[in-house]
Amino acid sequence: LTDRFSRAGVMFDITAKDFPIRITSLSIHTQSKEKNLPLELSIKEESYVGFEGDEAAWSTPVQYTLETGMGLGKLTPIPADTFQSFTVPAGQTIGVYVTLTDGKGMLMGQTTSLGGGRTENALVRIESGSSIGYRFGQVNKNRAWGGQIRYELAT
Repeated sequence: LTDRFSRAGVMFDITAKDFPIRITSLSIHTQSKEKNLPLELSIKEESYVGFEGDEAAWSTPVQYTLETGMGLGKLTPIPADTFQSFTVPAGQTIGVYVTLTDGKGMLMGQTTSLGGGRTENALVRIESGSSIGYRFGQVNKNRAWGGQIRYELAT
């Protein structure tokens, strides 16, 4: 990650192109190398844009505990045995809000425009967007989420 920023959480979009996909795991970059970092993950139908402060628009957060933060340059996974997969229907977008709940920072980069942190392949597009203070707090746009998703084709 270059031009690093630290914030409790981040919102980004996942779009399934021509086929539905199931998100099977997610990893983040943490600033902390501490053990037992609490994390929440919420999703919403359609883009997160315009809903950064609207808690009612989002699903009830799923709570996780990250075993150990890996720190700068290393991905910290949500434990695979507890990750609750979710599906993104073909041609649709799901907004994702992932946040550490204890004030520890998640690392991200900066982009020049909203969605400027886009990455995609033939099946999926990820557009990153905004860093968020814990529990729908202060919003900083133009942030590039530096994590990883794993997915499979859904049926």
